Amino acid sequence: MKLSCVDCHKDVTSLAHETPPKKIGCADCHARAEQAYEHSLHAKADKAGKMPAANCADCHGDPHNVLAGGAPQSPANHANIPTTCGRCQGQKFLMEQNGVSAQPFLSYQESVHGRAVENGSMRAAVCTDCHAAHEILPANDAQSPISKFNVPATCGKCHTDIEATFKASIHGQAIARGNTMSPVCTDCHGIHSIKMHTDPNSPVAEQNVSRDTCARCHEGVRLSSEFGVPGNRVSSYMDSYHGLATVGGSVVAANCSSCHGVHNILPSSDPRSTINAAHLDETCGKCHKGATRKFTLTRVHLEDGTHAQDIGSLAVKWIRLIYIVLITLVIGGMLLHNVIVWRGKAVIRRRMQNPRMTRMTTAQRWQHVALLTSFIVLVITGFALKFPESWFAEALGMSEHVRSLVHRVAGVVLIGAGVYHCF
Repeated sequence: MKLSCVDCHKDVTSLAHETPPKKIGCADCHARAEQAYEHSLHAKADKAGKMPAANCADCHGDPHNVLAGGAPQSPANHANIPTTCGRCQGQKFLMEQNGVSAQPFLSYQESVHGRAVENGSMRAAVCTDCHAAHEILPANDAQSPISKFNVPATCGKCHTDIEATFKASIHGQAIARGNTMSPVCTDCHGIHSIKMHTDPNSPVAEQNVSRDTCARCHEGVRLSSEFGVPGNRVSSYMDSYHGLATVGGSVVAANCSSCHGVHNILPSSDPRSTINAAHLDETCGKCHKGATRKFTLTRVHLEDGTHAQDIGSLAVKWIRLIYIVLITLVIGGMLLHNVIVWRGKAVIRRRMQNPRMTRMTTAQRWQHVALLTSFIVLVITGFALKFPESWFAEALGMSEHVRSLVHRVAGVVLIGAGVYHCF
């Protein structure tokens, strides 16, 4: 609809007006938008005189040249919203005058949403999709779309299926009950700096999700003391093969989401849970093809940081003790044996002018070479798994796949040398 001058400047009654027209407002036609704006942060900041806050013209353009929101050149066009908001939100010194950081806008530009809009996407979220257009409210306002309890619905405007899955999860159910400690979308994915899960800088990237993202809630005593949820979940995971392999550079080792799910996380007691006893074969089978019920009995986490008392855990405990004793006796015996032999040879040399004594046959020498080499390789590659962030693991320069392959080959060689020796 086209408007003439007097549609807005109603005080003008003649073409040649002697006095300047009065300042006009937009509320005569856009009463609903004006009412929403009056409740917004911008209007409150402007009334408080803290800083020049955005008004209608700042976002929609020159009042004499306002374009429809669908027009490509309109500041309110979906593709132009980040630039329009960025004229203020991206100005570091302007924002800091009111105690607000410009970093959120800068982070948005590098996010998956900002990149998509920059590349021409008309579906990726822009500022108004999350914050609303006129009634922009702070996050601590219960009516704000970015209030913690409203975030799932806000993200769900685009990610509908994920929202429905999340609401049915243990986290979504807790949010519905008003639990402020339960995570929502932004707690895991970030707020303005949301990145693809394949980006190594994303908090939900495979190498970050366990140690950083899930750990913020599930590692300490905050949940266990408040809701009885066991703590030390991440540290017990990091001590497992999966955790150690992940730190060592493995891109296929399981993390929290591999077993518990992503948005559909449920307690093991729930029949729908991926870690319910009825589904463990399928869950473990995603990586371990042909996994059986017996395979799934292996513990991943220790209960409340205490040692489990099942037969498998007790067996491991005793094997560890026996192994320590054996290592002490074997290494100690070897050193004692070498000292005795060295002393015996020294005595013989003193008694004889040209002593010749054959200690080992050629076959025995090859056995010793195989034993020595395979044992050293096993120690180095094994310690590289147990201490993946140590200097010698870094010096080894192997990927987790290569390290595990070399470790297994060395094990076969050691077993083969032992069998041959017995024969």
